[in-house]
Amino acid sequence: MQSLNGETYTLSELRGQWVVVNFWATWCAPCREEMLELQAISEDYADNLVVLGINNRESAERVQAYADELGIRFPLLLDPDDSVLLNYQVINLPQTLIVDPNGELVWRRFGPIKLEEFDTIIAELTIAHQE
Repeated sequence: MQSLNGETYTLSELRGQWVVVNFWATWCAPCREEMLELQAISEDYADNLVVLGINNRESAERVQAYADELGIRFPLLLDPDDSVLLNYQVINLPQTLIVDPNGELVWRRFGPIKLEEFDTIIAELTIAHQE
C-alpha cells in the first residue's frame, strides 16, 4: 500500500517488527480521538514497533489535511478500493490490529484504543511471544 508521501508498505517487508495497523476514516468521530493516542504510541514505541494508519476510501488531499490538522506523523496509507479493509474483514471503524514479528495477526480490537491500555496489551503480547 502507498502512504501519503509515496512510500510503499507491505507487512512482508516489515517482518521482524511488531506492527500496529489501524483502520480509520476522517468522518469517524472515535477515529479522531484515537489518532492522537496512536501518534503517542508511535512515538513512545518508535524503537519497538511500526504504526500504520489505513484510511478507508478517502482522497490523499483529505487525509493529508486531516494529518496536518492533528499533527499525525506516522505513515497513513490509502486504501481507495477497500481491498485491504476487506482482506482483514474490517466491518466497523476504528479497528486496530497487532501483527507480531513473524507476520501473524495476534490481536484485534474494534473501537478506539488508549495509550494506557496499549502499554498493557503490548507488554502481554511481547512476553507471550518470547515464551
